[in-house]
Amino acid sequence: MLSHNELDRIAKTITDAEVKTSGEIVVVLAKQSDEYRFIPVLWAAILVLLLPLIMVVNGGFNDIFGFDRVLELDSYLDNASSYKLFNIVYLGQLILFMLTFLLAQWRPLKMALVPKYIKIRRAKRLAREQFLIQETHSTDERTGVLLFISLGEHYAEVIADHGIYQKMDKAIWQGIMDRLIVKIKQDKMADALTAAIDEIGLLLEENFPKDPNGHVNQLPNHLILI
Repeated sequence: MLSHNELDRIAKTITDAEVKTSGEIVVVLAKQSDEYRFIPVLWAAILVLLLPLIMVVNGGFNDIFGFDRVLELDSYLDNASSYKLFNIVYLGQLILFMLTFLLAQWRPLKMALVPKYIKIRRAKRLAREQFLIQETHSTDERTGVLLFISLGEHYAEVIADHGIYQKMDKAIWQGIMDRLIVKIKQDKMADALTAAIDEIGLLLEENFPKDPNGHVNQLPNHLILI
């Protein structure tokens, strides 16, 4: 995904961005925010349940239940073909379930089957987990900023600590995220990250200049891959 040179370049960009600010920047890049293990089972079950409905709509059960004539119980309970059709339907459901389940294990298809709102919720949840796991909230002046990107969900977000939001509105990050996503879609991952880090660094420098008495680096300056 990123070469060693690109990882070094990103780490240097983070370090340079923090030179003139008391803020701390943490960058986390996730392959995806969830495994979505329920998706193959969910879609397999939906298709299996739809199969009998499709047969009803196409008249597949007419010979059994007499949907095209007055219902006559004696006429179909003893009809051997009815049991044969039931067996065929059951076997078809079983095969359909297994095929759908296996096909949906393929990551691109699985991600395409996940509703967008679920992907956003999972990405938001992971971003907030990473904010705590990476201890972005633990800086002395509460000036930590997390830049979080989840590739599978095409999601990017900036989460800042309390000290940042006292001076800066949350909406200020949206433009940075929009430009970041455009470059990622152009397959310019390293350029996207370094440009976003530079912009965040400038905003932090403007609002949280470096302490003249010195500032100790408290958070990692390298790209965190999960």
